[in-house]
Amino acid sequence: MKVLLMLAISSICIFKSNMTKSSSMIPIRLMSLRRTVERQYCNSNHLHIIGVDKAGVRAIAGPVVAAACCIPRDVVIDGIIDSKATKEEDREHTYKILTSTEGVMWGVSIISNEEIDEINILQASLKAMTLATESLLQKYEEKISATDCIVLVDGNKIPGRMPAAIQSTQCVIKGDSKIFSIAAASIIA
Repeated sequence: MKVLLMLAISSICIFKSNMTKSSSMIPIRLMSLRRTVERQYCNSNHLHIIGVDKAGVRAIAGPVVAAACCIPRDVVIDGIIDSKATKEEDREHTYKILTSTEGVMWGVSIISNEEIDEINILQASLKAMTLATESLLQKYEEKISATDCIVLVDGNKIPGRMPAAIQSTQCVIKGDSKIFSIAAASIIA
């Protein structure tokens, strides 16, 4: 039992040397969502899973930022969880890894507070998510085709103007706490 507990702890912790004279070890937790849940939304036609999330929806006088993120199945990144569940320093560290790792594809869109006032916060959020997805597809058009994708959107509304070539777009309520690619998008946003 003790060995199993130690194995479980070692699977979620790494140790970093403390640079003090005592050279003691400090555990650092590396939690990450599993990708099995997002794969349940896919079929054999979906080569790519794009997760989409937004930030700033509850801000009183700021922009809405949305991000779309696609992490190929062969790319492994630890620390992908809902951005609201992480400390700022961990979120910034994971953001740097996501945006600099070869193979990770991402796009961002920002809707200004002036436009939010014109079209309302819900429409601004949906527009930002659509534009972030379009940005990803345009930025990486030689690596990814909309016809090979499923888009998983955090929330309960599908943006109405998603690129027509995308095979499937699905909402996932609380997706940023369940779906790996949506959580990655929440960190980027």
